[in-house]
Amino acid sequence: MTAARIAVPLILAIASASAALVIAPRAFEAQYLLAAQDDPIALADHAVARSFDAAVAAREIEAALAANDPDLAVSFLALAREHNVAVDPELAEKVERAKGSVATAARSFVSFARGLMTGEAEDVSGLAGTAVGDLFVVGDIRDVVREGWRLALAARPMSSSSDWPASVWR
Repeated sequence: MTAARIAVPLILAIASASAALVIAPRAFEAQYLLAAQDDPIALADHAVARSFDAAVAAREIEAALAANDPDLAVSFLALAREHNVAVDPELAEKVERAKGSVATAARSFVSFARGLMTGEAEDVSGLAGTAVGDLFVVGDIRDVVREGWRLALAARPMSSSSDWPASVWR
């Protein structure tokens, strides 16, 4: 009888301790998040510390370079260096080459020309190209060619600004 009276509380104590070991890390995490809920910088730092590693850094830098956004790649490289995350030196060199002044000027020129010829802007340089095209005859020629092409394909020409595709308004 004495063993049964001691065994039940002992089993409950062991079960409670096991549950506490499982729950405690999440409880401390929740306490930190509640304490930092009004501090976006602390929340962002905490999220980066939990999820930013070498694989994530390499993946995001490669994605930024593939999207032709060297500024974003540079910011991920700086974030990796700030958090002491190892980045492949070859990838870092690739980022440095992409952000070079010649590469930046070439990207701006291509974006300007694309905006001038298509009327669709992806960045500020493209917007400048679109504006120049709209102010001079290039924009009118571009619109005539586009609408003539649509008419030749038996598509309905755009009659008002509400008919324009959403990509024009980006």
